[in-house]
Amino acid sequence: MDIEQDLLEPLKMYKYELKYKHEDNVAKFFAGITEQSMVDVEANRSTCKEYYQHKANLNSLRKKLRGKKGLRVFLVLCTIFGFSVGTILLLVLFALAFELPFENYSHYLVWAIISSILLFALAIFCIVINSTKIARSLANMEGIIKDLEKKANASLKLAKEQMAPLNKLYDWNIPSQLMEQTTPLIKMDKNFTTERLLHMVKNYHFKPNNDVHCSTIFVQSGTIIGNPFMMERDYIQNMVPHTYTGTLVISWTTYARDSKGNSYPVHHTQTLVATVVEPAPNYFLDTCTFYVNEAAPNLNFSRSKSNANNMSEKQINKLEEEFDNKFAKMGNKSFTPLGNSKFEGLFHAFDRNNDVEFRLLFTPLAQRNMIDLITSKTPYGDDFRFIKRGCVNLIHSDHAQVLKFDGNPSSFYNFDYDKMRDNFMRYNMKYFEGIYYDLAPLLSIPLYQQHRDYDLHDLRSPSYHTTYEAETLANFFEPQIFEPEENDTNLILKAEFSKKMAKGIDLFIIHAHGFKKIPQLKTIPKLGGDGMTHLVPVHYYIYEEVEKDTPIIVMDLNLTKMEANDNMERIQQVLSPYSVNNDIIIQRGLCSFVLKENVEFFDGRDLYKLFSQKED
Repeated sequence: MDIEQDLLEPLKMYKYELKYKHEDNVAKFFAGITEQSMVDVEANRSTCKEYYQHKANLNSLRKKLRGKKGLRVFLVLCTIFGFSVGTILLLVLFALAFELPFENYSHYLVWAIISSILLFALAIFCIVINSTKIARSLANMEGIIKDLEKKANASLKLAKEQMAPLNKLYDWNIPSQLMEQTTPLIKMDKNFTTERLLHMVKNYHFKPNNDVHCSTIFVQSGTIIGNPFMMERDYIQNMVPHTYTGTLVISWTTYARDSKGNSYPVHHTQTLVATVVEPAPNYFLDTCTFYVNEAAPNLNFSRSKSNANNMSEKQINKLEEEFDNKFAKMGNKSFTPLGNSKFEGLFHAFDRNNDVEFRLLFTPLAQRNMIDLITSKTPYGDDFRFIKRGCVNLIHSDHAQVLKFDGNPSSFYNFDYDKMRDNFMRYNMKYFEGIYYDLAPLLSIPLYQQHRDYDLHDLRSPSYHTTYEAETLANFFEPQIFEPEENDTNLILKAEFSKKMAKGIDLFIIHAHGFKKIPQLKTIPKLGGDGMTHLVPVHYYIYEEVEKDTPIIVMDLNLTKMEANDNMERIQQVLSPYSVNNDIIIQRGLCSFVLKENVEFFDGRDLYKLFSQKED
């Protein structure tokens, strides 16, 4: 069957075909790069077996060593006990000799002397055992452990060297390329280009995120039959109320009378507690998917999670009844229902503004697809919000918040071939599953797949690269590079395009936003148990915004991860006159570095020559 036709039922297609097809594609890809790397798999397995055996022996010996050291401590305690108690017994006898007649304690004398001798003998025995047998045993075990550690480290080093050729072949875009191979209908971009962004803005009225308190840390764009989507993860700062607490201990004295009528003092203490609520910065990650399509361009609606995947059929039927009752109370004024109470109860897009376009989108097939998706028990169930504003669709799912979708090659590195393969398979299967199910609510609507958009031409941008990619690259640098003076909090890095430096090279200004903590003191009046008002001190902070601007260069070298690593020293040498501290980030072919203050122009000519690229 045609893959595009099959995706009209996305949930069924994933469960019965795409999941297994992707697993096969990932396995074939891994076998291919294994062959390309020419690693000796069996030799690595043998080395890892030795390494794990050394580690097991080390763990066993360390456990025994801890037992021996525990025995040593016990013998030391026995030594102290023997000498201490034996000495005490003798001192007691000596004291009695001066205080009492001999006949009064003579019957205890023999037992006391014997006990003292035995205790001293025990102490001496413990000293001898500790300083000979235990000491030799500990020294021997520590020597064996050091030898085993050397052998384990040597095995680990050899295993890493054996796997180095394979580790070098990993690149940023492997997961997205494999997903595209499995589902040709979905195309994945290498980078989020200015053409893609301008197309979304000009043709679909997409509004880029210009919030200075929000920084993009990764973005993955692509298309579904030419219709653009963008999955972005942002680092966001907002202000939230924070409660500061202060205490003051007070005391006072009252007088009471006893049963005889005598007066006596009663002392009281009380801890007075006061609070101050002030705004403080809060930071969090948020991931969402945007998709643009010209179908139903006037329709707005929003729906939230229903938790239907955790409901029984009886509870779902109750949702239908609740919808019917709710609709009856509306008096047919708000909207016209579709005649499918189950869909209406589960999707509950009651704020829709255009019934005609809503019906165009949610045909019987679309309704059935959405019901299947919402009620599915695995892998995520109904964990998504779906918001449509004109041509822009927003999907915000729970599973996307924890999904690793940057494809960082370091996610796959391992010294053990078999563990590496398992990790590679697991990562790519989770990547495909997570992104596919984020797109599933959109794929569930057949009309979206009938609108094909390939128009990316004739879009002129003031920059070669998007601020999204500039922020992503900036967030891979050490934050100290952008940190303002006196900053006491995390940073939000916001990119602003400055100018084109040369063909394919942009200058961006990274605005770093943080806060300085300024200590404050407020005294809060509180009534105490003594009947008096006391001022309770509360220490708190106010946060004053601090900023710093740092220029960075963003350019496209179109290098693989391996090419970048192999040439990093030469790249650093070429860029040393321009870059601060020679800190260079190369990710998904894009290169970025912090520009020195005294550099006014950079055309990349020497860097392009390094890779024999044509100079413009």
